Amino acid sequence: MEIKTTVSLDTELGGRMTGEERYPVFPFTFPSNVIDIILPQFKGLPLFGACLDKAKIVQKYYPDTILVAGAIRVISNDYLSAYGYDFNPPYEMHVWLERSNSQIIDYAMPGVILRGLQERDEVGPFLVGREPVIIIDECPDWIIYRKICNVVLK
Repeated sequence: MEIKTTVSLDTELGGRMTGEERYPVFPFTFPSNVIDIILPQFKGLPLFGACLDKAKIVQKYYPDTILVAGAIRVISNDYLSAYGYDFNPPYEMHVWLERSNSQIIDYAMPGVILRGLQERDEVGPFLVGREPVIIIDECPDWIIYRKICNVVLK
């Protein structure tokens, strides 16, 4: 007996970004002037996807960074569950920016958190008690990045 599976990517889940979204930055002391310039450029991109497209836009403002791809996990506030993406391109992965000192810049993180708050199984939502944040330089201990490779665009 042969079992076939199909991976369906629903880029419309969560809707399209309006360009008017605003999210806090971790660490919370980061000035918002750059963010206010970048986020409107996400208008029309999927809220829950397009991490590569978002990272390419952001990289123009952080030229000292490289694009990296890998896996991501966001741990629920109660530490009983997590949500994220494994590295299984092109169907499942996450892309973010990284500086040479391993500092992370991730403007797509709000979409990951928002989707994790919405996704659920028979026990309940995968994420509880988390608010969407943009990551710049410092990463909270409840988000785990696993870098697999650099992204080279031609």
